[in-house]
Amino acid sequence: MHLIARLACLVALLGTVAAVQANCKPLLDAIDKLAQQSRFAAYEVDRPEQPPAAEPDTVIIGKVGYVRSGKDWERVDMGAIASDHMNQHWKDLRKEITSNNVACSAAGTGSHRGATIHKFRYDGGTQGSAQLESGTVWIDPRSGLIVYEGTARGGVYLVFGDAVKEPAVRK
Repeated sequence: MHLIARLACLVALLGTVAAVQANCKPLLDAIDKLAQQSRFAAYEVDRPEQPPAAEPDTVIIGKVGYVRSGKDWERVDMGAIASDHMNQHWKDLRKEITSNNVACSAAGTGSHRGATIHKFRYDGGTQGSAQLESGTVWIDPRSGLIVYEGTARGGVYLVFGDAVKEPAVRK
């Protein structure tokens, strides 16, 4: 009888793990798609309702990064670290999800730039030695890409592909 009870607990635990993974699948898929992007721009915001600024705060095109310094842009040759730098947060989050340290849940739908987006919440986990702050991710179902990620301290809107223009750098 003791063996049957242990097997029942194991089956229940595996069912819980599978449910967590199923809830996180859209986020995992979006993170994987994000890792394939070589052209993106990030707009920092204080809250999700805040519209992004006219110009992004950071632009990465291939191995070149552009950061704003006041009103001017500065070009930084980043080599292979350009996309790695941007993607490290997502790699860490992915690792926490696949280690079952993060729980995901659907958080409804909304609208972003006139298109429907799906919202997901993630909670728990550790990022390195620090506790991972809970956050919300908006995914555009048309592209499968993350268009916003935010926590209680602020967020970032992301734009990809041809919509990302190379900023004019002052010589």
